[in-house]
Parts: sequence; C-alpha cells; structure tokens
Amino acid sequence: MVLLWQSSAFLLRLGFFPQHAGFGYLACAISSIAANPMNYYGHGISRAKATRCMRYSIAIAWQSQENKEFHALFKSYGDEFPPPVSEFIFRSAFEIRSAQIRESETDNSISSVLKP
Repeated sequence: MVLLWQSSAFLLRLGFFPQHAGFGYLACAISSIAANPMNYYGHGISRAKATRCMRYSIAIAWQSQENKEFHALFKSYGDEFPPPVSEFIFRSAFEIRSAQIRESETDNSISSVLKP
C-alpha cells in the first residue's frame, strides 16, 4: 500500500511546492491510484477544482529547469508543455509502486539468504 507520505516525498523529489493547493490533491490522488487504480478523484471536492489545482502545481514544477528528474521522467514532452494531470498521476503511481516492488523483492531475497 502506498502511503500519503511516500507520494509527498516523490513530489518533493520532483520539485513540487507543498504550499500549492495542488500538491495535496496530487499526493492523495497518486497514493489512491497506486493502491487501487480504479480510485480517481475521490477528494470530496469538485473535479474541476482538483484538476485546476493539480494542473497549476504540475506547470509550476515543470517550468523550473532545475528539475532534471521530473523532465527525465517525461522525456516525450518538450520543455514548453508539461504532462497532462492524468498521465502524471498514473505515471507517478506506477513509479512509486515499482519502487515498492523492487524493495520488497530485495528484502525477500536478503531474508531467504539469511534464513538458516
């Protein structure tokens, strides 16, 4: 299960600013999508407001040229246009889940070696 703090840490690593309203919506959406891909926009606010806030946060983080990791994650987009909200959320959830799976596989292989 992806926790909210893992999604928040991922967003911080990509250069997002927690003071923007979209940060919390993105973190919540990423963690819920990673846990269950059928959950989307379950924030208790209007879909338009959540999308607008998330789009703003993505655009601000995308404009910073210092965010090499963010730009590397979405290589197919030019420097001018950021990825769409839905693609960003699903790709982020995929990256976090993949990291968790790799970590659990590493833990399992280490524990199997250490067992007598």
